[in-house]
Amino acid sequence: MFLKNIKTLTVVSTLLTLNACTHLNEGEIDYAKTTIASEKNGTDYLSLLPKYTPVDAINSGETISIHLSGAFAHDLPEPRSVSEHLQGIWKTRKIGANAEVAVIASVCEQGINGCGAEFGPGALDKGRVVYFSDSVKDRQQMNFSYLPIYGPIKYTGKTLIIQLAIVELDTTNEQQKNLIKNLAAIGGKSYPPASKVLQAIDKLGSSLLQGNHHDIAFRYDLTLVSNGGEADVKHPKLSAGNYVFIRKERLPDKQKESLWDKVELNTKTGKLIKQGTGNQNDGLGEEFRDNTYLVLQVQKGFQEASLDNQQTLATLTEELAKKNNKRLEDINKVLSKAGSQLARQAKIDAVGKYVPNLREKQSDIDNNKNLSPADKQEKKDRQLIAAQKIWDLVQSADTEYANNNCDSPTTDAEKENCSQTLTNDQFTQVKVELRGIIVSKSPAASPVNLNQVCPLKDRGILIPGQTATQQSAQRQAFIKALTN
Repeated sequence: MFLKNIKTLTVVSTLLTLNACTHLNEGEIDYAKTTIASEKNGTDYLSLLPKYTPVDAINSGETISIHLSGAFAHDLPEPRSVSEHLQGIWKTRKIGANAEVAVIASVCEQGINGCGAEFGPGALDKGRVVYFSDSVKDRQQMNFSYLPIYGPIKYTGKTLIIQLAIVELDTTNEQQKNLIKNLAAIGGKSYPPASKVLQAIDKLGSSLLQGNHHDIAFRYDLTLVSNGGEADVKHPKLSAGNYVFIRKERLPDKQKESLWDKVELNTKTGKLIKQGTGNQNDGLGEEFRDNTYLVLQVQKGFQEASLDNQQTLATLTEELAKKNNKRLEDINKVLSKAGSQLARQAKIDAVGKYVPNLREKQSDIDNNKNLSPADKQEKKDRQLIAAQKIWDLVQSADTEYANNNCDSPTTDAEKENCSQTLTNDQFTQVKVELRGIIVSKSPAASPVNLNQVCPLKDRGILIPGQTATQQSAQRQAFIKALTN
């Protein structure tokens, strides 16, 4: 018994020492892909083609988007806890630790907003957190599906640069976990690539990759190009399809092992399966679980995100510059404030997306010989819907402002709600824009008539003190003035 206790204490002592070490092992990574042609071959289980296989590239002017379909974690560097390791010893089976894992991704088009291939200590500074969990077991599928990384955006034809990383965090306290979860929640949204929101998220994501207290378990950089170049010299084309990245251990026998002829992609689940097993497990196949892998999907044709909406996070950016002198709870407060700014900006954006439909005069639509009668009617219908939506959105914001006493809020609930609704200045900004459209369509409109339709004096559009009949008449006059 005494010798057994000594053996146990030795194991525990060794494990405690190992737990304090930093483990860095990116492994050896390569990728293969499916193509549109292979996706159309009538099967749900696809072999993966070499990365330089000739394909039809996405053309300049087409809308592209990139999503992270899934990821499998294998051999994470987080050592098992003492209790988990002892269970593994005495029960003769491996039990992985609850690792804290962040997936970092960066995609940009070369030459746009300073995008370029970068290497060295700051190479991953542009990465943003798109997923975080503080409970990832070794040899498990990560709990996400089809997370947006890039776009949808109109592709301009330049080289696309992609950087991917899986980071295992060793020393994360509760405050850090909350920060990273907030960061992942914001980063997982499909923001326009030119947005200042994304710039701020990128800077926060980079902080996870600095210092020696986090382990980079997976890192890969690649570029994809559009049409052009010499066809006989194989190169990686940017094409719609699934891109699968597999990590191998840097051991001679592992490095020599070819995996691509042993796996297939189940396109119904986005997971790798062992080749030839697609008819097993009710068509799900036998999952491939021998290596860490990521599945990325490039798509085209999704509705483009507007690049005009500049969601500013100046406060967050200022705080980031001083983050070394701030406590983590301060950063969480900034993120909370940023969320309020985004909610407020979303209301402005909701109005703004209808404004472009109103700028064209109906007489210009009628006289446009390039439009069919059906197209002309569709444009008029869009104008009518846009005018109605803008009225409803502004009045809803006005009601929200009044109900929460936003001129002088007193309760915490009122203050929180008021931080997310339009300010007086923003109400004025919207109405000035609308009045400009009305004047452009009816240059003879007098200030008196304009104030009866869209007044500047009051916060909302609706003139206070009117009867229901008068309110309805003003709404109809407002809609007619915008759709002339």
